[in-house]
Amino acid sequence: MPFDVVFAPEVALDIAEAVIWYERAGRAEELLLSVDACVGRIRRWPFMYPAVSRAIDAR
Repeated sequence: MPFDVVFAPEVALDIAEAVIWYERAGRAEELLLSVDACVGRIRRWPFMYPAVSRAIDAR
């Protein structure tokens, strides 16, 4: 069963700024696909990655 991934509010701003930067090189779609793939891996195998904060640790 996949877990939900919850990001800090600043993450949306960071991603939006990265998209703007990558758009200049015509690679924004590639960036978003990579982010989506990483989030998918975290959702499927959350215990393969260290917890950033005990408050958000799924264990």
